[in-house]
Amino acid sequence: MELIKAVIAGMFISLGAYANMKFGGVIGAVLFSLGLLSVIKLKTPLFTGMVATLSNYMQHRMDKILAVNIITAFICGLVVLSMPGFESRIDVLAKYDKTAYEFLFDAILCGICVGIAAKTKETIMVIMAVTFFVLCGGEHCIADMFYFAASGNIDVKAFGSICGAIVGNMNGGFIVGITDLRG
Repeated sequence: MELIKAVIAGMFISLGAYANMKFGGVIGAVLFSLGLLSVIKLKTPLFTGMVATLSNYMQHRMDKILAVNIITAFICGLVVLSMPGFESRIDVLAKYDKTAYEFLFDAILCGICVGIAAKTKETIMVIMAVTFFVLCGGEHCIADMFYFAASGNIDVKAFGSICGAIVGNMNGGFIVGITDLRG
């Protein structure tokens, strides 16, 4: 049942990423938050939100959740790619123009924002955190998989970018996660 919920979480993030691709700018960034709000309010497992919780149970499941979230976003992206007349307002290829350091920084920024949203669960915090990371160019590994697939840019460089986003999102999530540690 948990993996089915992980599929749903991947679909929710894809929904938010789709809105961002369709509208772009501030409106797209705000609408993207519907994806993360749905994940949080309906308690579906999303890799980037789970990292910040540091739950032992979830840490042992994160690899499976990540795989399911990523595969779902990839499939959702391919569905959008097949839609006739869809025009994206997001330049996915601009992700390739970032240096490795910029990309990693943007992925860490996103991980921090998603971690804050996942831990607070407050609607306004989720909307603000998501809008912030989207407008700042944050890299979200699940959303990026959707973007690459929906734009038809599936190549080795795209998968390298996804791996970089995973590392950055994890580090950002861990930064938020350690706020619970006593010491």
